[in-house]
Amino acid sequence: STVYMYPHTKNDVALADTLLYALAQNNIGQVMLGMQPKMWAYRNLQSAMEQYIDSVEIDKKQLPVVPTYKEDSLLSYELASSALRYFGFIHDTISTPDSAQLMSALRKFQVRHGLNPDGKIGRHTARALKKNKHERFLQIAANLERLRWESNLPKNYAYVNIPSFELNIVDNDSVAKKHRVITGHPSTPTPLLTSAIEYIETYPRWHVPNSISANEMLPKVKSDVSYLKRNGYAVFDKNRQLIDADSVDWNKVSKQNFNFFFQQSGGYSNSLGILYFHFSNPHAVYVHDTPNKSAFGYDVRAYSHGCMRLHKPKEFAQYLIELDENKAAKDTLNSLLHSRISKRIMMETPLPIYVRYITCQTDSASNLIFYIDIYNKDEGLIKMLFKN
Repeated sequence: STVYMYPHTKNDVALADTLLYALAQNNIGQVMLGMQPKMWAYRNLQSAMEQYIDSVEIDKKQLPVVPTYKEDSLLSYELASSALRYFGFIHDTISTPDSAQLMSALRKFQVRHGLNPDGKIGRHTARALKKNKHERFLQIAANLERLRWESNLPKNYAYVNIPSFELNIVDNDSVAKKHRVITGHPSTPTPLLTSAIEYIETYPRWHVPNSISANEMLPKVKSDVSYLKRNGYAVFDKNRQLIDADSVDWNKVSKQNFNFFFQQSGGYSNSLGILYFHFSNPHAVYVHDTPNKSAFGYDVRAYSHGCMRLHKPKEFAQYLIELDENKAAKDTLNSLLHSRISKRIMMETPLPIYVRYITCQTDSASNLIFYIDIYNKDEGLIKMLFKN
């Protein structure tokens, strides 16, 4: 939907009865506040919003467009210095910051916006410097609303936040482990979902979705049929019977009449990598390894077809097994990976996994962290909340 709502259960609170009770008790405020989510993410963000309102003059100042350092280095840092002063990262007592002070302020700003603190004004940093304090207030409010849709979370779970490009394992309201992820490109966004990780698969085979095989792989096959064999793809006909790729006249195949299925064998070059984490969902998206690790070094990592590519998947698999209290499975995992064997390791207790879209949250020190609204989902929600 326009506002990217969570898959959530219907609110079971009888609102009319609750309001009548509050009126009878002459205590509407306390009763209403008691209905708020009790999760730490909501309470922390609510507290941070209160501090933001108390400490910041929430104006609608029109900030100038900051060019990137490649476009105009001198003007870029000049305007950035002015914006950083406006946001409070450069103190008013400093009349003209030297280069060290400017770099320190810029790096702090980048950390607070989920960006690599490299001191360079790239397009994402330039974009973040453009939002004024009122727009930031609206962003906080929008994410408080998103968190109100959330049902109570269990003791242990995996949590993917798309805008922060992270998968966190949460244990008793504490983040026990963090992993970088690559999420869906804006043209093929990662969907929101609630599920549970049922098994880990080593050296998985990749059943290529038709949208990828017909639209992206077919042109490569037409120009060089050996592309399939070189990359470990088997070809199946419409009846799911294995066929020889050389027996097909690919020049006569188009997107419209494409009626084949591609399957990539397990291995290091497989698009799923050497580990895959399965959870049931109607979107056919999963968490998996990837042979291409370079994008994990970027701060904005929206490059996939919708699946979540995971950094350091072996560490994640080992942690899941430890959490599952299945010591034998850890030895099995190491053995399977060493022997390059394709096999499923079932979870004795499936771990809940939540894929969400939060563009503003707090860190462990209760600082507000703003993220790039990579799918442009904030605007619709803000309009809905503040339409009057």
